[in-house]
Amino acid sequence: MVNPLVTGVREFLARQERAGRTCTIVRQADPEETLHTESEPFDRAVHLVETGALEARDTGYRPGEGGSASGFRFFLDGVQYSHLICYVDNVPLVHHLSAAAILQRDPETRTLRVWRWSGVRRHLLVPKAYVDYSLLESLGVPVENTMDESENAPREAVALRALAHSKSQRMRRQIEVELIRQWVAAREEGWLMVDGPLMLLPELDVRGRMVGVIKSFGAQFFDGEEQLRVMTLPKWHRTTAFQLPRGSRADAGAATARHWYSWYVRIRDPRGSDTDHGLLRVEIPPDPEILAQADTISRWLIAERAPLSTPDPRWDNLLYPIHACEQFLRSRLPERRQVHLYLK
Repeated sequence: MVNPLVTGVREFLARQERAGRTCTIVRQADPEETLHTESEPFDRAVHLVETGALEARDTGYRPGEGGSASGFRFFLDGVQYSHLICYVDNVPLVHHLSAAAILQRDPETRTLRVWRWSGVRRHLLVPKAYVDYSLLESLGVPVENTMDESENAPREAVALRALAHSKSQRMRRQIEVELIRQWVAAREEGWLMVDGPLMLLPELDVRGRMVGVIKSFGAQFFDGEEQLRVMTLPKWHRTTAFQLPRGSRADAGAATARHWYSWYVRIRDPRGSDTDHGLLRVEIPPDPEILAQADTISRWLIAERAPLSTPDPRWDNLLYPIHACEQFLRSRLPERRQVHLYLK
């Protein structure tokens, strides 16, 4: 059975062509996630909260000791795919898929099972000002406006595709927030590990047992000697903590009103590897009681370094439960290029 989004888009394009607009099906476009987009500058005015200078600290992790076991029981990840499927004149129409899930680990057997997941969300992303939005809705197309936070965007294809990518990210983050709220309301025992930064999750206003884990480092909050201390952090050490500045990102929907606590931790020996090998950045809610457990949380993350997330090339920074969550989600998403097969 052909998806209603496909049949709706097909009819929409037929009507647009009859109205004299040029419709071009795009079958070979790269995923929007691979596009290079300018990153917003980060404000490096972080506030150090444990010491007057950024320092390296031994977390106290010792393999085999009971105190080094992980307290994480729940693991959240989200995925998104967005593909350009056609142009109406020079206006891009982008197909979006997203989903998120929380896995729960049994403390006795260590097995992972799905605690809750969002189901697959499928939408067409379009700039409302430049297409017949009401027609798409009347045809039953689940449509989202990419200009909801950029009313004066230029009518230029590359800029409009960048808006679609940003919208796709925000939609995935919103799903993650929905699941986090369900988890908080359930009052489960154990801690929740969230893949990615907490500060970018919209309207997330909780003080709970959750930790954001960042495994890539496009954002740098230090430079000079302090950045060198981060890059040369020894195995099983962490940096002293700092608070992220208000408005540190200009991303729409970012939780900029709160000062999240953060620090770096090295979960693997980096000798002979790149400087970010086994390096993670941690974010926690702005709660001093959680901050007081920074060493404990760091030891938990080090304990999560096994089993390895191979054959994923990110195995050195990708913790296995997050890898398992990602694999579950990918297995549930339909073929992302499916829409192209039905458009002529």
